[in-house]
Amino acid sequence: MEPKKRNRREEYTLRVIRETFLELLAKQSVERISVGELCDLADINRSTFYRHYADVYALLDEICEECFQSLFGNLAKFGNPAGDPEQTAFALILQACTVTEENKELYQLLVFKQPAARFTQRMSDAFFQLFLQHHDDIHSRTLETNLHYQYLASGILGIWQAWLKDDCQLPKSVVAEIVEIHLGGVSQVIWDRHGPSPNPRVNFSV
Repeated sequence: MEPKKRNRREEYTLRVIRETFLELLAKQSVERISVGELCDLADINRSTFYRHYADVYALLDEICEECFQSLFGNLAKFGNPAGDPEQTAFALILQACTVTEENKELYQLLVFKQPAARFTQRMSDAFFQLFLQHHDDIHSRTLETNLHYQYLASGILGIWQAWLKDDCQLPKSVVAEIVEIHLGGVSQVIWDRHGPSPNPRVNFSV
């Protein structure tokens, strides 16, 4: 069954709720934001808010998930054996950096102005599971490879956060190349132990 389409009034209401929430989030932590305060500022009834969200945390989770999908919704393509140049590590990170630049203030708000676990842990977990998935297609998983992939996941996230914290001053192509270098280095170690060496510029498939 297809999801019910929202009318213009509903779209407007949801946009006002979100914009008001982000304005409050820029000034105070989510724990201090009440539904009543949000509704007063947005000029809506509480029943209207609760028609769409259970609480402000549900609203925050929705925003975080949409931001994640905008950044890394195409991660499933990462490492596919087709060798498509649009699916390389470099291309995918470059695309994520482009989205980050276009929505810089929003991502800075989610990562640095609030407890970042809701958003950054989602990113780290997604990278880790991605590496494990593609590794399982080739080799048996071990505690050693798990540590390698946890290191990669945390490292990529750290590079992205540092770049964001520096207001995205470094060219995004340089950021993507740095990530690709680290992916290639760690994957080389794994492949030296288990099989042939991959070429991360073409494909990262371990």
